[in-house]
Amino acid sequence: MELSIIIPTIRIAKVGACIRSICTKDNRRFNFEILIINNSQNLNETFDFLDEFKDFKIKYYHVKNQGLTEARHIGYIYSKSKILSFVDDDIIVSNTWLETIINTFKEKKEVSLIGGPSLPITNYPNDILFLDLLKKKTIYNCGYINVWHSLIDLKKDFYNVNPHYIFGQNFSVRKDVFRECNYFNPDRYQDKNFELYGDGEFGFTQVFKKKNFLAYYIQKALVYHTIDSSRISKEYLIERSKIEGIVISFSNIRKYKQVNLLMLYLYTLIFNIIKIFYKYYENKIKYFNKFYFLKYYIWHQKKVSKDINLLAWINKKNFMIEEKDIIINKKIFRG
Repeated sequence: MELSIIIPTIRIAKVGACIRSICTKDNRRFNFEILIINNSQNLNETFDFLDEFKDFKIKYYHVKNQGLTEARHIGYIYSKSKILSFVDDDIIVSNTWLETIINTFKEKKEVSLIGGPSLPITNYPNDILFLDLLKKKTIYNCGYINVWHSLIDLKKDFYNVNPHYIFGQNFSVRKDVFRECNYFNPDRYQDKNFELYGDGEFGFTQVFKKKNFLAYYIQKALVYHTIDSSRISKEYLIERSKIEGIVISFSNIRKYKQVNLLMLYLYTLIFNIIKIFYKYYENKIKYFNKFYFLKYYIWHQKKVSKDINLLAWINKKNFMIEEKDIIINKKIFRG
């Protein structure tokens, strides 16, 4: 088995486009499997459309309502390959993606992590103009990133790239390195409170970087990210800013093993200053981003400082899930 492709979803009907982009006639020459982890609360969802991919190895698991990270970890547990590719359900892979991932890991034994460009697919031309406003320069002085929508294009290959430039929706890693770096940290949940959110793959890449593993950004490992209209709005950006505040709070608590009171004091001071002028600048992206980032960073830090059980949970060595009693439904289309 050359590759295990893990696709978590909460919308099984929408994962078809992603699978079709992988299961092409040309890709039949490769030995890979796809593991679909349906994380939806809807127990009546059907997956009959998967029958059209009978020439490919596809495994379908409907699991009890968990978070994104838990769904990814279930894919890890049941995967057969020594190489894992984590792909989101709203991704369309390019016709060079699969071959690039498989061959690069074969030819470059020193490479442990591979990613590539993630370009947008939108419904309307004006959506692209909105996304262009959110582009930021990279540390390499080429290309751009848009962290709000997980978009990236460095314009050229980067050997030994900063692993934080490998985004979670296009994330291929050696299985033994994934284990050695303690897997993914918690991410978002469908029905759980904000205080249980974590830093997802960012926590992994922090450990990966400390251990001096090598990441490779390759232009041909290209995917397209479908951005629906609900994410082209101020409301969406505000929600992302809140989550980012909690993510960084979670990361800092794991870094210091506790709430850093000095940092909390400084962030609170900055937030109180920004709050005074918020009504004048509330429609400026950079301003409301900082406002909600700081607000929820402070909220999360205070929440943890009052809850020793939450602090202990955040400081767990890893968040690998127990597979017992998780699977609701399982079907192997071709083993």
